[in-house]
Amino acid sequence: MSFLLAVRNERAHIEACVRSMAGVDYPDVQLVVVDDASDDGTPDVLERLAAELPLTLIRLEENLGKKGALVRACAVADGDVLLFTDSDCVVAPDAVRHCVTALVRHPELGAVGGHCRALNTDAGLLARVQDIWYEGQFRISKAAEAAFGSVTCVSGPLAAFRREAVWNYLPAWAEDRFLGAPFRFATDRQLTGYVLGQAWHGRALKDRHADSPFVRDHDYPELRWEVGYTRAARVWTRVPSRPGSFLRQQIRWKKSFIRNLFFTGRFMWRRGPAAAALYYGHALWVIAAPVLVVRHLLWAPLHLAGPLTLLYLGGVVLKGCVWGLAYRLDHPGDRAWRCRPLMSLLSCCVLAWLLPYALLTLRRGVWSRSAA
Repeated sequence: MSFLLAVRNERAHIEACVRSMAGVDYPDVQLVVVDDASDDGTPDVLERLAAELPLTLIRLEENLGKKGALVRACAVADGDVLLFTDSDCVVAPDAVRHCVTALVRHPELGAVGGHCRALNTDAGLLARVQDIWYEGQFRISKAAEAAFGSVTCVSGPLAAFRREAVWNYLPAWAEDRFLGAPFRFATDRQLTGYVLGQAWHGRALKDRHADSPFVRDHDYPELRWEVGYTRAARVWTRVPSRPGSFLRQQIRWKKSFIRNLFFTGRFMWRRGPAAAALYYGHALWVIAAPVLVVRHLLWAPLHLAGPLTLLYLGGVVLKGCVWGLAYRLDHPGDRAWRCRPLMSLLSCCVLAWLLPYALLTLRRGVWSRSAA
């Protein structure tokens, strides 16, 4: 099993991340850390850790972006399972074991994701709101997709891929282009899409990168893999605690959603009616959200239809309360459920506006994961 990490300018948090990787209870784990041309002192921390811990450190002189750096790590990985985490995360000691166990017990799985919560909930209300939102997104949304073997995004904090399910598609991921330009975001959705959709698009992707050693040296068959989720594999990530960083993160996610819609959206209908309904239903909801916001928060007040606005906001709060109730049932006595209606209001009044902006600025891309 190979545990892989790409890092750029994470001096403040990288030691906790690497030590958590080295502290997993799974035997014979190969640790590979790639420094993607950091210039903030991160290399010094990594050199010190490499002298103390059993890890392979790769230093890049030129910034390749997160996808390129992770593919460099894969090039030296020798495990049958490739497991990724993010540089601002801390993984539980048993997280790797749970991911590998899921893959061993279910040979139909090409990839499996873990369960993520916020690491820095003490950073303020915004961080706590995101923590409760993460719980619902993983515990309910990803679990629902997993019931049909079609989790559409194995998220970066803890993503385990069977080598044969993803190896041939790493060059396509690293060199992904969209609208005629390189798409530099990590796009966890896109890599997951290559696992889900290779039965229909795998051969074309491999032919496009036939000269790459990832394709030339070993051609794995294109199979109809399933993608799952395990709640037992726990990981914590530093979420943005300031509005500006939070909005930038959400814009990156919206861009990844748009790009992935043009790939995964081409074949999800083939994966069965339930998986297709979840995927396309979610996509329609995200696309319709800006229209609903304009109609209810702008058009209605301007046309003296204030009750319509109040009804819309009341529905949003009610939805958040239902999600909050689900959290409370899972965590009796935990009052944090009250943050979930706030996230629903935030999604409605603020985040829904970001989709048009993300579409207009789709070609802008940065390699940054700061939670500040």
